[in-house]
Amino acid sequence: MNFELKFSDITEDIFSRQRLFVDKKLTEISPDAVRKFVSVHENLRSENNEDWANAVHSCRRILKDVADVLYPPKDSQ
Repeated sequence: MNFELKFSDITEDIFSRQRLFVDKKLTEISPDAVRKFVSVHENLRSENNEDWANAVHSCRRILKDVADVLYPPKDSQ
């Protein structure tokens, strides 16, 4: 019981620290991504299937935006 009480919040604490780190880096890399994630969250809370489709499409755009910053597109010439 002592260990359970002592270490029960470790997972949550680790997750929270990592989330803050990722949020900060994502904001530096792609400031628009944070706004898009807010939109994704709102769309996923809906009961409308079209909103869910919009959320998935927004996730795709976030991934593309971040990938373009990390690995800028090059001319094929």
